[in-house]
Amino acid sequence: MLALRSAVRVARPEQTLVIHRGLRRTSEGVAEALAEPGVELVEADDGWFADVPDREVALDLFRTLESPASRANLLRLAALWRFGGIYLDTDTITVRDLGPLRDRMGFCGLEPLVYPARYYQDRTPGARVAAAARKLVRASCCRIPAGDRWFRRLQPLFPTAVNNAVLATCPRNPVVAEAFAAIARMDPKTRTQRFRLGTHLLQNVTHNVSRPEMTVFPPEYFYPLGPEVSIHWFARHSGDRVADMVRPHTHVVHWYSSLEHRLRSGPLTHEWIAGGGASSAFGRLAAPYLA
Repeated sequence: MLALRSAVRVARPEQTLVIHRGLRRTSEGVAEALAEPGVELVEADDGWFADVPDREVALDLFRTLESPASRANLLRLAALWRFGGIYLDTDTITVRDLGPLRDRMGFCGLEPLVYPARYYQDRTPGARVAAAARKLVRASCCRIPAGDRWFRRLQPLFPTAVNNAVLATCPRNPVVAEAFAAIARMDPKTRTQRFRLGTHLLQNVTHNVSRPEMTVFPPEYFYPLGPEVSIHWFARHSGDRVADMVRPHTHVVHWYSSLEHRLRSGPLTHEWIAGGGASSAFGRLAAPYLA
């Protein structure tokens, strides 16, 4: 609901599709989200893969994959190939109009990482030691007050790679075609592994650099606090620093729901935001969309 309301009210798109498999209109947050103008609930089926490149492989994967995350990775590629537009994960809050970015054939953004895809291709002793050092530094920044400020100073020490939580393309974008071709070349076992159809695939296709078909923006555009460090969105009194945490070019805040439940005690609810979370940066960003 937060992702939809912020996107609709800030970016004012002509149409917003909630792409799903088996979601009920009465599910928590869905009914509220569908009340926004231009929002439609659309269930994806096999027909979405009718004309994607390497259709047989993609369709077979869509039918057999058990991981919801892997299916979502595949489905977003099919949706962008078919419709074009701007795909947003549901753990995002849009803070600036995305319209000025739409004069490109496509775009995505970098995030600072400990283990980019290339790490798994070069696991030399030196690479392992460097990754271990980065992991220790990041973990320390997660645990100290205002550690996001320290991490920002140290961020140049971290490799950056693209994430697919914010991904935009024109219909039939060549980068999406390359992604489907790369999937077809993968070993069948590899296709089912975590991240292989998502961030790692996009990293291998784009090589984390801009090209005419895909502009790659710096981390501050969509990932102003990277993985793990995003815990500071939920820190008590971090709302006093929200103007500093949301950078001048930040358009979308991706807050990493996969980490939120592990790093912060208690469920993310209306009650938490109105109570103990009200002073957090996340609470400040969410508050305009809760009424």
